[in-house]
Amino acid sequence: MNRHDRRRAMRGHADESEADRIFFERFPHRRYRVRRLFPAERARMDRVARRHGERVFARTPRGMTVYACVKQLAPGFRHRTYAVGPAGVDVDLLTDDDARLAFEEDFLPLPTGHVDDEQVQP
Repeated sequence: MNRHDRRRAMRGHADESEADRIFFERFPHRRYRVRRLFPAERARMDRVARRHGERVFARTPRGMTVYACVKQLAPGFRHRTYAVGPAGVDVDLLTDDDARLAFEEDFLPLPTGHVDDEQVQP
């Protein structure tokens, strides 16, 4: 990775951290957050996986995607992990408990109160 690529990667990481910081400032009662991946984050995950002979997104089942799960340990200190879940989930509807579960289990639950298409009677 050359100097320009490293600088771009750091800028992407700053965007992710800034977005997470703003979220927890806006919602101080929350300790967990789930969000879609930033493009730089997605590229970084693929780059790391390729070093180990894998492709993260090529192995994600059809109809599923990878989400970032963030836990605020204290203001300004956060830990990020990733979870697989159904593509198109409105992550803004996830409760703090849903987000905690995604963070701990590496799988995204459907938002509380979500009605699956198969459950809807005609």
